[in-house]
Amino acid sequence: MWFAGSSSEFFDISKATLLKYPLDTPKSIQLTPRDNISPDKFINFKYPLLVKPSKEGGSVNIEKDSKVYNYENLLKKIKEKFEVALLDEIVVQEFISGREFTVLIVENANNPLEPYVLEPMEVIFP
Repeated sequence: MWFAGSSSEFFDISKATLLKYPLDTPKSIQLTPRDNISPDKFINFKYPLLVKPSKEGGSVNIEKDSKVYNYENLLKKIKEKFEVALLDEIVVQEFISGREFTVLIVENANNPLEPYVLEPMEVIFP
């Protein structure tokens, strides 16, 4: 299957970069299958929460039930992501409502220092 997009390494860098600046970002935690999941990990989080892959873009591996409203459903979704989707790392973050946009940046093979920046695109979820 062909894929156009950033490599998974980009996502680690972008979150770390965002945290250096005074930007509002949702409270989040990264989890692996080896982590001990307990209610106290989420005590300072406000529901609803979003359970999603930590290293995928767009809405890949995000389903309607990825938005959870209680701890019981949170545990079910975490288990599903690790055991069914076979993800090795996920993010649980506070859900923020609003519009979502993405901007695609494409490498310019003739001049890598001047990439092509495409028009912003709004992501509309069903």
